[in-house]
Amino acid sequence: MLSLNSRLIGAGSIALFYRIQRPLGVERNDETMSIPKIVLTVIQMLAGLFLIAVVLLQSGKSAGLSGAIAGGMDTFMSKNKAKTWDAKLAKWTKWVAIIFMILTLVISLVK
Repeated sequence: MLSLNSRLIGAGSIALFYRIQRPLGVERNDETMSIPKIVLTVIQMLAGLFLIAVVLLQSGKSAGLSGAIAGGMDTFMSKNKAKTWDAKLAKWTKWVAIIFMILTLVISLVK
């Protein structure tokens, strides 16, 4: 709802201003995000994008029919599994997911 207010400015000149009136019971909310909350939110967004990328870069775990035929090779290849790209991606997924969850909890607590 708009109401017309007049205010004297300077040497007797009259300026007209419109003022927006709020309904009864509605308070003004001037709360803005604090700097730490903005920084944490940006870090969380970057962690979320990194988590999506790491998950999408991982290869599938099901080998299908070829895994059933070459089952004996699985034990030989598992010795060097810690050095493979998939193992590193799996490790990064775990840590980035933990960081993402902790950031979510911290952001909910920061005012």
